[in-house]
Amino acid sequence: MGITVYSESESFSNVCVIDSVTRQIAIPEGCDLLGVQYDKNACLVHFQMDPWPTELFDMTNAQVRIIYKNAAGEFGSYLVTNKFITNGVCSFAWEVDANALKEKGNVEFWVCAEMLDGSTVKREWHTLKAIGNVAEGLLHVTGSVATESKDEVMQLLAYAKQVSDDAVKQINSTKTSTLSEIKENSDNALSSIASKHTNAIDDIENTKAATVVTINNLIDTLGLNVKGGKVCQRIRVK
Repeated sequence: MGITVYSESESFSNVCVIDSVTRQIAIPEGCDLLGVQYDKNACLVHFQMDPWPTELFDMTNAQVRIIYKNAAGEFGSYLVTNKFITNGVCSFAWEVDANALKEKGNVEFWVCAEMLDGSTVKREWHTLKAIGNVAEGLLHVTGSVATESKDEVMQLLAYAKQVSDDAVKQINSTKTSTLSEIKENSDNALSSIASKHTNAIDDIENTKAATVVTINNLIDTLGLNVKGGKVCQRIRVK
């Protein structure tokens, strides 16, 4: 994605003019160099055109893309984010990315404008092909990692950090949940033990009382007398 680095009041001598009738992109003499091989987002290619290229197409709210084919034969697309219309001229710029400058040689490019109705393309307008040049460059190497691979390495590092952060959050969340469950289970277990213990004591006391009553009833029934811890038969005296 490009960034706006110029204002509506600025003008440039190296502007590619688009003819709305012939659809040709006129590149100023000596301005066909898009960059040196391995450049990245370092150069702007400026465009100007009629805001109404046809009686049915209005550039005012149109979405503009630069479609290109690099010297390696790979297609790419750049979404313009700095389009403006002033004094009856529609101006915008292409921030040439690394993929367009991947290989030395010719880069073919087109301007595509789309009038949208929500997410639906209502009208679409294209220019003819233009050709820019990429000069041979030398790939800078830092250690064993080439600049070309830096982005991928940084993306992997960022992804690894994100995964690590998510894992720590998940562990902390699980740890809190587990501690809560352990405490709840412990409280339930203690309550259960205390309840059972209380019930057991009550049962013992009740059984003891019932046993004493039963023994006393048995003594009375058999006519026994308990003396000094020994059971003796009662002797009735007539």
